[in-house]
Amino acid sequence: MRQVKSQIKRYMRRHERGQSLVETSLTLIFLLVMLLAAFEMARVFTTYLTLVSSTRHGALYLVDKQSMLNEVGRSHCQDPELNQSETPTLYEFCRRIIESAQTKGLDPARLVISDPVYTEIGNGRYEIFVSVTYALDDLFTSTMNFPIIGRMGLPSSYQIRYNMTVETVW
Repeated sequence: MRQVKSQIKRYMRRHERGQSLVETSLTLIFLLVMLLAAFEMARVFTTYLTLVSSTRHGALYLVDKQSMLNEVGRSHCQDPELNQSETPTLYEFCRRIIESAQTKGLDPARLVISDPVYTEIGNGRYEIFVSVTYALDDLFTSTMNFPIIGRMGLPSSYQIRYNMTVETVW
C-alpha cells in the first residue's frame, strides 16, 4: 500500500510541474491591473483635491471685490486678450486659480474657468458662484484594451468639475 502511495505521489509531482508558476502568473496579472486602476483613481482624486483648492482660492478672492460686478460679462478667463488694465479683478481672479492649479501640477491649458455668477439675495448680500473644470486624460489605461472585456467600463478621459458658492455682504 505504501509503495502504491509513493508511486502516485511521484507521478503527481512529475506531471504537475509549472502549475504553481501558471497560478502565480495569472494572479500577478490580476494584481497588476488592480494596481493600475488604483493608481489611476488616486490620480483622479488628487486632481479633484487640487481643483477644489484652486476654486476656493479664486472664490475667496472675490468675497471682498465688489468691483467684479462691473467686470462680469465684459471678458472671460479663456479670452486670450484678457488684460489687467481693462478688467483687473477678473484678471487677478483667473490668475489666482491658474497659478494655484499650476503649482500643484495641473496643466493650465486644460483648465476651464467659468465666469463668476453673482446673485443678489437682499440687504446688500450676494451669492457668488464659481465653477472650474479640468480635463484629465488617463495615464496608463487610455491605451489599455483587453480582449473580450475591453476597457472594463473605464473612461479614456475624465471631466472633473468643482463648483463653489460663497456669500458676501457689501
